[in-house]
Amino acid sequence: MIFFGRLFAAMAWALSMPFLALYMSGTLGIDAVAVTSAYTLAALSGALTQIVAGELADRIGRRFTMLLSMAARVVVFVLMAIAVEYSWGFLWLSLLMIASSITGNMFHPAANAMITDIVPFSKRVEGFSLSRVGINIGWAAGPAFGGLSTQYISYSFTFLLTALFSAVVFLLIFVYAKETAPTGAVGKFKLRDVLEIRRDKNFLIYSLFTIFGSVIAMQMVSTFSIYTDRYTDITEAQLGSLFALNGVLVVFLQFPVSRALSSYRLTTLLALGTLLYCVGYLSTAFMSTFEPLLLAMTVVTLGEIISSPPAMALVGNMAPPRRRGEYMGVYGLFESVGGSFGPLIGGISLDAFPSQPILIWTIPSLFGLVAVMGYFYLGKRLKKEIDSCTL
Repeated sequence: MIFFGRLFAAMAWALSMPFLALYMSGTLGIDAVAVTSAYTLAALSGALTQIVAGELADRIGRRFTMLLSMAARVVVFVLMAIAVEYSWGFLWLSLLMIASSITGNMFHPAANAMITDIVPFSKRVEGFSLSRVGINIGWAAGPAFGGLSTQYISYSFTFLLTALFSAVVFLLIFVYAKETAPTGAVGKFKLRDVLEIRRDKNFLIYSLFTIFGSVIAMQMVSTFSIYTDRYTDITEAQLGSLFALNGVLVVFLQFPVSRALSSYRLTTLLALGTLLYCVGYLSTAFMSTFEPLLLAMTVVTLGEIISSPPAMALVGNMAPPRRRGEYMGVYGLFESVGGSFGPLIGGISLDAFPSQPILIWTIPSLFGLVAVMGYFYLGKRLKKEIDSCTL
């Protein structure tokens, strides 16, 4: 159920959100800093939501939290379709994008906690790999449909499709999902309970370096879209194909690559994957046509394949059973903080170095290199059983 839920949720998101940056920049004529600032505000709002969502997942259940998330998201994307159709303007679209981020980020801590609940310790990387496959099947299909929809129908129709697929996720969870949270009273929510997590120094170190890793990982959605529009000769449909390639590669390579690298520690895989993100995006500076960009996207995708499942598995390994939602939410907060600044940093680089593509991609890549060093440092602190990648 989680596999199919994440598949349709990712398809819904990928149908429209990458193309929203193009709509704002191209159709509305908004400059890159303003567009990426809107993405930053949306991501920050979603980041703060993850703490609340993690606590909800521990206290009232994973299933209810996911249902609430998808129901609210349907409403938001219907409103976004109306906003585009009737030209409400940049401000309203930005507010609705923030609402979309809030409702979408409610889903992740509960879903990740549910995976940790039901998958044995030795199979967690495999479990999160399966989740990634579902997400990337959605990524493969979503942008392809989104690119064709925006090019041949309309942007507003694209957002209606997003609402429809979000409704499908709601129905899947409502019909098939069963509650997996450990039984027993957790107690009323208190802010100091969340602050107690700071005593777990290794988790705090991990979360802090995740901010830097998320900056480079989040360049795909807005920065890459705007970059290809300004500096390359590809069409919107070809951009959709590049995003689709990302999804297809994950679908076919996630399990083989995870198994091939199963003897390595989780922190080593995080460092390697982040380094590939940097290499892939830096290489984009030397490309202006579709075929070379396929190669760059392949390298970026390998970084995602190698690093994404171990990232969530490590959180699950660190978290006490009754606090999995909380740990997932706090980790999601740090990840989203980095992700929220990623588009802003990319947008500033786009506007600051309009004639120097290599500098555009060097700035976010420096953040990725800090994360690489941090993951190696964390690996020296963790016990091997926590840093395990056993499939």
